Amino acid sequence: MKLKSGFLLLIFILGLSQISWGSSLPGFKTEPYYGEQVKTFTLDSGVRVFMDAPSETEFNPKLPTRLIYYSLPNGNTLEQTWGKQIKEGTDWHYDIQHIGAQTRLLRKRIPEFNWVVALLEAPAKSWPSWGKAHSEDSSAISDLITQTAKPLSPYSPVKILSSHSGGGSLWLRYLQSVPSIPRDIQRIVFLDSIYNYNREAGHPAKLIDWLTRQKTSTLAVISYDDRNVLFNGKPIVSPTGGTWRRTEDLSEDLGRTFSLSTTESESYHHHQGLNGRIDLIFLENPHLKILHTTLVGEMSGYLYTLTPGSSHSGKETSFQETPIPWKPFIQPEEYPFGEYQ
Repeated sequence: MKLKSGFLLLIFILGLSQISWGSSLPGFKTEPYYGEQVKTFTLDSGVRVFMDAPSETEFNPKLPTRLIYYSLPNGNTLEQTWGKQIKEGTDWHYDIQHIGAQTRLLRKRIPEFNWVVALLEAPAKSWPSWGKAHSEDSSAISDLITQTAKPLSPYSPVKILSSHSGGGSLWLRYLQSVPSIPRDIQRIVFLDSIYNYNREAGHPAKLIDWLTRQKTSTLAVISYDDRNVLFNGKPIVSPTGGTWRRTEDLSEDLGRTFSLSTTESESYHHHQGLNGRIDLIFLENPHLKILHTTLVGEMSGYLYTLTPGSSHSGKETSFQETPIPWKPFIQPEEYPFGEYQ
Protein backbone atom coordinates (compact mmCIF):
# COMPACT_ATOMS: atom_id res chain seq x y z
CA MET A 1 0.00 0.00 0.00
CA LYS A 2 2.84 2.35 0.92
CA LEU A 3 4.62 1.44 -2.32
CA LYS A 4 1.53 2.22 -4.34
CA SER A 5 1.05 5.57 -2.57
CA GLY A 6 4.67 6.47 -3.14
CA PHE A 7 4.36 5.56 -6.82
CA LEU A 8 1.26 7.74 -7.23
CA LEU A 9 3.01 10.63 -5.48
CA LEU A 10 5.95 10.29 -7.87
CA ILE A 11 3.59 10.32 -10.87
CA PHE A 12 1.88 13.43 -9.48
CA ILE A 13 5.20 15.26 -9.01
CA LEU A 14 6.36 14.30 -12.49
CA GLY A 15 3.04 15.52 -13.87
CA LEU A 16 3.47 18.88 -12.19
CA SER A 17 6.89 19.25 -13.75
CA GLN A 18 5.29 18.99 -17.19
CA ILE A 19 2.71 21.71 -16.60
CA SER A 20 3.41 24.99 -18.37
CA TRP A 21 2.19 27.84 -16.22
CA GLY A 22 2.82 30.38 -18.96
CA SER A 23 2.02 30.66 -22.64
CA SER A 24 4.12 30.74 -25.79
CA LEU A 25 2.81 33.24 -28.34
CA PRO A 26 2.89 31.88 -31.91
CA GLY A 27 5.15 33.85 -34.23
CA PHE A 28 7.03 35.56 -31.39
CA LYS A 29 10.71 35.10 -30.62
CA THR A 30 12.58 35.27 -27.31
CA GLU A 31 14.85 38.25 -26.72
CA PRO A 32 18.19 37.64 -24.93
CA TYR A 33 18.04 39.85 -21.84
CA TYR A 34 14.70 39.30 -20.12
CA GLY A 35 13.24 36.38 -22.04
CA GLU A 36 10.40 38.57 -23.30
CA GLN A 37 8.41 37.45 -26.33
CA VAL A 38 8.92 39.89 -29.19
CA LYS A 39 7.82 40.39 -32.77
CA THR A 40 8.46 43.02 -35.48
CA PHE A 41 6.30 43.38 -38.58
CA THR A 42 4.99 45.92 -41.08
CA LEU A 43 1.27 46.50 -41.60
CA ASP A 44 -0.44 46.88 -44.97
CA SER A 45 -0.50 50.66 -44.44
CA GLY A 46 3.29 50.77 -44.06
CA VAL A 47 3.28 51.24 -40.29
CA ARG A 48 6.17 49.40 -38.64
CA VAL A 49 5.26 47.58 -35.41
CA PHE A 50 7.32 46.15 -32.57
CA MET A 51 5.41 44.03 -30.02
CA ASP A 52 6.80 43.03 -26.65
CA ALA A 53 5.00 40.56 -24.36
CA PRO A 54 5.95 38.96 -21.04
CA SER A 55 8.20 35.93 -21.17
CA GLU A 56 6.71 32.51 -21.85
CA THR A 57 6.82 31.66 -18.14
CA GLU A 58 5.28 34.99 -17.08
CA PHE A 59 2.50 35.29 -19.66
CA ASN A 60 -0.44 33.77 -17.80
CA PRO A 61 -3.36 32.89 -20.10
CA LYS A 62 -5.68 32.93 -17.10
CA LEU A 63 -5.03 36.62 -16.48
CA PRO A 64 -6.60 39.47 -18.48
CA THR A 65 -4.36 40.90 -21.20
CA ARG A 66 -3.85 44.60 -21.84
CA LEU A 67 -2.44 45.78 -25.16
CA ILE A 68 -0.81 49.23 -25.18
CA TYR A 69 -0.59 50.89 -28.59
CA TYR A 70 2.13 53.53 -28.36
CA SER A 71 2.31 55.81 -31.40
CA LEU A 72 5.84 57.16 -31.67
CA PRO A 73 6.89 60.80 -31.87
CA ASN A 74 7.64 62.02 -35.36
CA GLY A 75 11.27 61.41 -36.26
CA ASN A 76 11.85 58.59 -33.76
CA THR A 77 12.44 54.91 -34.51
CA LEU A 78 11.18 51.82 -32.71
CA GLU A 79 14.70 51.11 -31.48
CA GLN A 80 15.21 54.60 -30.07
CA THR A 81 11.83 54.63 -28.37
CA TRP A 82 12.39 51.26 -26.69
CA GLY A 83 15.70 52.50 -25.29
CA LYS A 84 18.99 50.99 -24.15
CA GLN A 85 21.98 51.73 -21.94
CA ILE A 86 23.84 54.83 -23.09
CA LYS A 87 27.54 54.77 -23.86
CA GLU A 88 29.86 57.38 -25.30
CA GLY A 89 28.76 58.16 -28.82
CA THR A 90 25.23 56.71 -28.46
CA ASP A 91 22.48 58.69 -30.19
CA TRP A 92 20.67 60.71 -27.49
CA HIS A 93 17.29 59.57 -28.82
CA TYR A 94 17.86 56.20 -27.10
CA ASP A 95 17.82 57.89 -23.69
CA ILE A 96 14.68 60.05 -23.72
CA GLN A 97 11.68 57.70 -23.51
CA HIS A 98 12.75 54.24 -22.32
CA ILE A 99 9.39 52.64 -23.00
CA GLY A 100 11.01 49.23 -22.60
CA ALA A 101 12.27 49.86 -19.08
CA GLN A 102 9.03 51.54 -17.98
CA THR A 103 6.98 48.63 -19.32
CA ARG A 104 9.10 46.14 -17.37
CA LEU A 105 8.52 48.06 -14.16
CA LEU A 106 4.81 48.26 -14.95
CA ARG A 107 4.70 44.46 -15.13
CA LYS A 108 6.42 44.19 -11.76
CA ARG A 109 4.12 46.65 -10.07
CA ILE A 110 0.86 45.42 -11.56
CA PRO A 111 1.27 41.66 -12.14
CA GLU A 112 -2.45 40.94 -12.33
CA PHE A 113 -2.43 41.70 -16.07
CA ASN A 114 -0.47 40.46 -19.05
CA TRP A 115 0.97 43.76 -20.27
CA VAL A 116 1.81 43.78 -23.98
CA VAL A 117 3.08 46.90 -25.76
CA ALA A 118 2.99 47.61 -29.49
CA LEU A 119 5.22 50.47 -30.66
CA LEU A 120 3.92 52.07 -33.87
CA GLU A 121 6.32 53.83 -36.23
CA ALA A 122 4.87 55.77 -39.17
CA PRO A 123 6.42 55.47 -42.65
CA ALA A 124 9.08 58.18 -43.04
CA LYS A 125 8.61 58.64 -39.26
CA SER A 126 5.83 61.18 -39.83
CA TRP A 127 2.24 60.68 -38.67
CA PRO A 128 0.96 63.83 -40.43
CA SER A 129 2.32 62.50 -43.74
CA TRP A 130 0.79 59.09 -43.07
CA GLY A 131 -2.54 60.69 -42.20
CA LYS A 132 -2.51 62.76 -45.37
CA ALA A 133 -1.78 59.67 -47.47
CA HIS A 134 -4.78 57.89 -45.90
CA SER A 135 -7.10 60.89 -45.64
CA GLU A 136 -9.67 59.23 -47.92
CA ASP A 137 -9.55 55.91 -46.08
CA SER A 138 -11.68 56.18 -42.95
CA SER A 139 -10.91 52.59 -41.97
CA ALA A 140 -7.10 52.91 -42.08
CA ILE A 141 -6.63 53.41 -38.33
CA SER A 142 -9.26 50.85 -37.36
CA ASP A 143 -7.45 48.35 -39.59
CA LEU A 144 -4.16 49.30 -37.92
CA ILE A 145 -5.65 48.56 -34.50
CA THR A 146 -7.20 45.27 -35.65
CA GLN A 147 -4.13 43.97 -37.49
CA THR A 148 -1.81 44.77 -34.60
CA ALA A 149 -4.02 42.89 -32.14
CA LYS A 150 -4.27 39.71 -34.27
CA PRO A 151 -1.37 37.89 -32.57
CA LEU A 152 -3.25 38.26 -29.26
CA SER A 153 -6.73 37.40 -30.52
CA PRO A 154 -7.06 34.24 -28.35
CA TYR A 155 -6.73 36.47 -25.26
CA SER A 156 -9.26 39.20 -26.19
CA PRO A 157 -7.03 42.05 -24.99
CA VAL A 158 -8.30 45.30 -23.55
CA LYS A 159 -6.83 48.10 -25.67
CA ILE A 160 -5.00 51.22 -24.55
CA LEU A 161 -4.18 54.02 -27.01
CA SER A 162 -1.11 55.96 -25.89
CA SER A 163 0.97 58.54 -27.73
CA HIS A 164 3.75 61.06 -27.51
CA SER A 165 4.21 64.26 -29.51
CA GLY A 166 3.11 63.88 -33.15
CA GLY A 167 1.84 60.39 -32.37
CA GLY A 168 -1.22 61.99 -30.77
CA SER A 169 -2.48 63.02 -34.20
CA LEU A 170 -3.07 59.34 -34.98
CA TRP A 171 -5.58 58.85 -32.17
CA LEU A 172 -7.27 62.23 -32.66
CA ARG A 173 -7.74 61.32 -36.31
CA TYR A 174 -9.15 57.99 -35.15
CA LEU A 175 -11.78 59.77 -33.03
CA GLN A 176 -12.93 61.56 -36.16
CA SER A 177 -13.12 58.33 -38.18
CA VAL A 178 -15.39 56.26 -35.91
CA PRO A 179 -19.04 56.83 -34.92
CA SER A 180 -18.09 56.08 -31.31
CA ILE A 181 -15.08 54.73 -29.45
CA PRO A 182 -15.34 50.92 -29.15
CA ARG A 183 -15.86 49.34 -25.74
CA ASP A 184 -12.64 47.36 -25.83
CA ILE A 185 -10.65 50.61 -25.79
CA GLN A 186 -10.51 51.39 -22.09
CA ARG A 187 -7.78 54.00 -21.81
CA ILE A 188 -6.60 56.87 -24.03
CA VAL A 189 -3.36 58.69 -23.23
CA PHE A 190 -1.88 61.89 -24.63
CA LEU A 191 1.71 62.56 -23.50
CA ASP A 192 2.26 66.13 -24.65
CA SER A 193 0.58 64.99 -27.86
CA ILE A 194 -2.77 66.74 -27.98
CA TYR A 195 -1.74 69.48 -30.43
CA ASN A 196 -4.53 68.65 -32.89
CA TYR A 197 -7.41 68.55 -30.41
CA ASN A 198 -10.27 70.37 -32.12
CA ARG A 199 -13.81 71.09 -30.98
CA GLU A 200 -15.08 71.45 -34.55
CA ALA A 201 -13.67 68.01 -35.38
CA GLY A 202 -15.97 66.48 -32.76
CA HIS A 203 -13.22 65.34 -30.39
CA PRO A 204 -14.92 66.41 -27.13
CA ALA A 205 -18.24 64.80 -28.04
CA LYS A 206 -16.59 61.44 -28.78
CA LEU A 207 -14.60 61.48 -25.55
CA ILE A 208 -17.57 62.55 -23.41
CA ASP A 209 -19.75 59.81 -24.92
CA TRP A 210 -17.04 57.22 -24.28
CA LEU A 211 -16.46 58.32 -20.68
CA THR A 212 -20.20 58.34 -20.00
CA ARG A 213 -21.08 55.10 -21.77
CA GLN A 214 -18.64 52.76 -20.02
CA LYS A 215 -17.41 52.98 -16.46
CA THR A 216 -13.98 51.53 -17.29
CA SER A 217 -12.95 54.34 -19.64
CA THR A 218 -10.00 56.47 -18.52
CA LEU A 219 -8.53 59.56 -20.18
CA ALA A 220 -5.04 60.64 -19.13
CA VAL A 221 -3.24 63.73 -20.45
CA ILE A 222 0.06 65.37 -19.49
CA SER A 223 1.08 68.68 -21.06
CA TYR A 224 3.65 71.22 -20.01
CA ASP A 225 3.50 75.00 -20.27
CA ASP A 226 4.98 75.54 -23.72
CA ARG A 227 3.43 78.96 -24.37
CA ASN A 228 6.55 81.07 -23.80
CA VAL A 229 9.32 78.59 -24.50
CA LEU A 230 11.95 79.65 -27.02
CA PHE A 231 14.25 77.57 -29.21
CA ASN A 232 17.03 79.39 -31.02
CA GLY A 233 15.32 82.61 -30.00
CA LYS A 234 11.94 81.72 -31.50
CA PRO A 235 8.73 80.45 -29.85
CA ILE A 236 8.22 76.70 -30.27
CA VAL A 237 4.44 77.14 -30.60
CA SER A 238 2.23 79.76 -32.21
CA PRO A 239 0.37 82.38 -30.13
CA THR A 240 -2.71 80.13 -30.11
CA GLY A 241 -1.09 76.68 -30.39
CA GLY A 242 0.66 74.17 -28.15
CA THR A 243 -0.44 71.33 -25.91
CA TRP A 244 -1.01 73.49 -22.82
CA ARG A 245 -3.70 75.52 -24.58
CA ARG A 246 -5.31 72.42 -26.11
CA THR A 247 -5.40 70.71 -22.71
CA GLU A 248 -7.08 73.82 -21.30
CA ASP A 249 -9.68 73.49 -24.06
CA LEU A 250 -10.18 69.82 -23.22
CA SER A 251 -10.58 70.56 -19.51
CA GLU A 252 -13.12 73.27 -20.26
CA ASP A 253 -15.07 70.98 -22.59
CA LEU A 254 -15.13 68.08 -20.13
CA GLY A 255 -16.03 70.44 -17.30
CA ARG A 256 -19.33 71.26 -18.97
CA THR A 257 -20.45 67.65 -18.47
CA PHE A 258 -18.40 66.33 -15.56
CA SER A 259 -17.43 67.79 -12.22
CA LEU A 260 -13.67 68.36 -12.23
CA SER A 261 -11.62 69.08 -9.13
CA THR A 262 -8.29 70.88 -9.12
CA THR A 263 -5.34 70.08 -6.87
CA GLU A 264 -1.92 71.68 -6.97
CA SER A 265 1.63 70.68 -6.13
CA GLU A 266 4.85 72.65 -6.45
CA SER A 267 5.38 71.73 -10.07
CA TYR A 268 2.00 70.87 -11.56
CA HIS A 269 -1.73 71.00 -11.08
CA HIS A 270 -4.31 68.32 -11.62
CA HIS A 271 -7.77 68.50 -13.11
CA GLN A 272 -9.54 65.26 -12.18
CA GLY A 273 -13.03 63.82 -12.44
CA LEU A 274 -15.05 60.60 -12.43
CA ASN A 275 -13.05 59.24 -9.48
CA GLY A 276 -9.79 59.62 -11.35
CA ARG A 277 -10.98 58.36 -14.73
CA ILE A 278 -10.31 61.86 -16.04
CA ASP A 279 -6.72 62.78 -15.17
CA LEU A 280 -5.27 65.94 -16.69
CA ILE A 281 -1.84 67.14 -15.58
CA PHE A 282 -0.65 70.67 -16.35
CA LEU A 283 3.10 70.73 -15.77
CA GLU A 284 4.36 74.17 -14.72
CA ASN A 285 7.46 75.48 -16.47
CA PRO A 286 8.80 78.58 -14.65
CA HIS A 287 12.27 78.22 -16.18
CA LEU A 288 10.84 77.96 -19.71
CA LYS A 289 12.57 74.66 -20.52
CA ILE A 290 11.64 72.26 -23.27
CA LEU A 291 10.07 69.43 -21.24
CA HIS A 292 8.56 67.65 -24.22
CA THR A 293 10.38 64.33 -23.74
CA THR A 294 11.38 64.84 -20.11
CA LEU A 295 7.78 64.34 -19.00
CA VAL A 296 7.63 60.98 -20.82
CA GLY A 297 10.90 59.42 -19.66
CA GLU A 298 12.66 61.12 -16.77
CA MET A 299 9.35 62.03 -15.10
CA SER A 300 7.90 58.55 -15.82
CA GLY A 301 4.86 59.98 -17.59
CA TYR A 302 4.34 56.87 -19.71
CA LEU A 303 4.33 54.67 -16.62
CA TYR A 304 2.10 57.02 -14.63
CA THR A 305 -0.61 57.39 -17.26
CA LEU A 306 -1.21 53.64 -17.32
CA THR A 307 -2.30 53.59 -13.67
CA PRO A 308 -4.58 56.50 -12.63
CA GLY A 309 -8.20 55.88 -11.78
CA SER A 310 -7.76 52.29 -10.64
CA SER A 311 -6.57 50.28 -7.65
CA HIS A 312 -3.55 48.13 -8.49
CA SER A 313 -2.64 45.98 -5.50
CA GLY A 314 -2.09 49.16 -3.52
CA LYS A 315 0.90 50.06 -5.70
CA GLU A 316 0.22 53.46 -7.15
CA THR A 317 2.66 55.14 -9.51
CA SER A 318 3.56 58.76 -8.86
CA PHE A 319 4.25 61.31 -11.55
CA GLN A 320 7.81 62.66 -11.19
CA GLU A 321 8.72 59.80 -8.85
CA THR A 322 12.29 60.08 -7.53
CA PRO A 323 14.71 58.51 -7.82
CA ILE A 324 13.76 57.40 -11.32
CA PRO A 325 12.32 53.94 -10.57
CA TRP A 326 12.71 52.20 -13.93
CA LYS A 327 16.44 52.70 -14.50
CA PRO A 328 17.39 49.18 -13.30
CA PHE A 329 15.23 47.78 -16.13
CA ILE A 330 17.06 49.43 -19.05
CA GLN A 331 18.40 46.74 -21.37
CA PRO A 332 22.16 46.74 -22.02
CA GLU A 333 22.11 46.69 -25.82
CA GLU A 334 19.74 47.29 -28.73
CA TYR A 335 17.72 44.33 -30.01
CA PRO A 336 18.33 43.11 -33.57
CA PHE A 337 14.78 44.24 -34.41
CA GLY A 338 15.11 43.04 -38.01
CA GLU A 339 15.58 39.46 -36.82
CA TYR A 340 12.40 39.41 -34.73
CA GLN A 341 9.99 38.97 -37.63
